Amino acid sequence: MSIKSVFISGCVIVFIFTISAFIYRHTTNKLNADVGYPVKEKPVKIDVVKPHQKKSTNTDSKSPDDYFKVIVDNNIFRPLGWRPPKKEPEYTLIGTTSDPNNAYSEAIILERRSKQMRTVKVGETFGKVSVKEIKPKQVILDDNGKEIKLKMSSQQFLK
Repeated sequence: MSIKSVFISGCVIVFIFTISAFIYRHTTNKLNADVGYPVKEKPVKIDVVKPHQKKSTNTDSKSPDDYFKVIVDNNIFRPLGWRPPKKEPEYTLIGTTSDPNNAYSEAIILERRSKQMRTVKVGETFGKVSVKEIKPKQVILDDNGKEIKLKMSSQQFLK
């Protein structure tokens, strides 16, 4: 093959592509009679409802973040059986000093999540709870009307 024949065949291919693109554009667009240039038609949206389905009239205006929340909450890379960590505080009673009149009673309470240890008296509040009653080896806390009873473990600290 000579260079001349390669050049001619290349020109023919380019000409065919140009003509086919023009024909395609001409058949897919309507000519605007007033202006004389091609105008693309807007696609018609057809809402198909199958006989066994009801057309939903729910028009939720969700933000884009709401759609990704499912992916974030149900991460596929977490190990099987994973549970989200509890965010409520957990209390442990370390010790009490009690007085029959509750005038000098004190309790040492450990909040395990924040690792804070506090010495409290009856009526004091720490965090979201308030101390309702202090008895020997037992404390009753009030968490917005919900009673939390803390008891000391039966194991001795020193033998």
